[in-house]
Parts: sequence; structure tokens; C-alpha cells
Amino acid sequence: MDNKPPFTYPALYDFPPFFTKQPNSQTWQSQLSNWVKLLLAYCKHNRIWILSPDGTPLTATSNDDDSDNEEFVPSTESIFNNEKIQRSIKPDMSLEILNTMVSQGKAKWKDPKNHKMGIYIYWYSLEAWADMIYDWIENTGQQNSVLTIYEIRKGELGHNQEFHNMDMDMFISVLELMVKKGQAQLIRDEDGSIAGIKVV
Repeated sequence: MDNKPPFTYPALYDFPPFFTKQPNSQTWQSQLSNWVKLLLAYCKHNRIWILSPDGTPLTATSNDDDSDNEEFVPSTESIFNNEKIQRSIKPDMSLEILNTMVSQGKAKWKDPKNHKMGIYIYWYSLEAWADMIYDWIENTGQQNSVLTIYEIRKGELGHNQEFHNMDMDMFISVLELMVKKGQAQLIRDEDGSIAGIKVV
């Protein structure tokens, strides 16, 4: 796994009222905005791709190519629970935070009808991820070459890229967006599954 310092929480995280929905609408909107920023920063730092509704990581990835495990859960702790000050937010409040992220295009329920499946957290928008991969392929002189999913997601050339070891389902969504934007063509196996792309 990556050897990096633990996530630094903002001072607001140790402020007890932060864990209770404030009755004043303007205050709540500010609180909501701060929770969204915190979740994005927390998930980006820990490379968490899918979060459970209760705030615990469901899937994350490291940048360790030597690991056979594509996914691991870095912690069983919930970001919605602060043991230091013994405060946690209620499920209806966490759901409102997550649904706000969905409405802002910063998250997407894996299954809208079954929240237990978790929610994708987009530290970058899918559009930004698509542009990032496209630029990397261009900058490394791989345009017009057929690249396998493994080469992009786990290859040595992209080891220092933020999309390295991206969650597979999210990665496929990014590739499909690249096709929609006219940036790439999908290469499929005989069974129809996506095997790679060719940037055009």
C-alpha cells in the first residue's frame, strides 16, 4: 500500500454541532457544503472509490502493483462517526449529504434501489477522469494504439497517475464517456466485454 501520511481532518470535524443538522437553512447549506468537501478530500486521500451509506469504505485501491488484491478496505471506521468527540450523524442526515453529492454530479449510487450496495464517490468528475486518461495517452505517445484495460489501469507506465488502479466499474464508465465524446473507440472481446480502447 502507499506509504503516505494519514488524512488530516479539518478543525470543523472536531466541532460537535457539525454532526447535527442545523435548523437554520443558511447554516445547514454551509454545513452541507463542508461535508461534501470533506468526503471528497477524504476519499481522494484514501483512494476510496465506493463508500457505504454509513460512511465506511466499501472499496479502495492502492498504487502497489505487487499486490494481487485489486481492492481492499483501508478502514472499518466511518467518517460520519468521530470517536474523539463521541459524535456521529444520523442516517437521514448522511443520506441527505450523499444525495446532495449525487445531485451535484459528485457521486452516484451503485444501485439507486439498494443503497446498501454503496455509492461511487467522484473526487473528479467522469469528464475530468476521461480528459486525464486522454491527455496521458497523448502525452505518452500511445495515440492510435490499442491499449488494454490492464495497461491503463495497472500498467507500469501509468503507475504515478491518479487513475491507476481505478475501480473497474467506474473505469468502464469513464471509457464509455470517452467514446461518447469521440475521444476513443472500444475494443471488445469475443464475448462482448470491453478489452481495451484505441484513442483517436
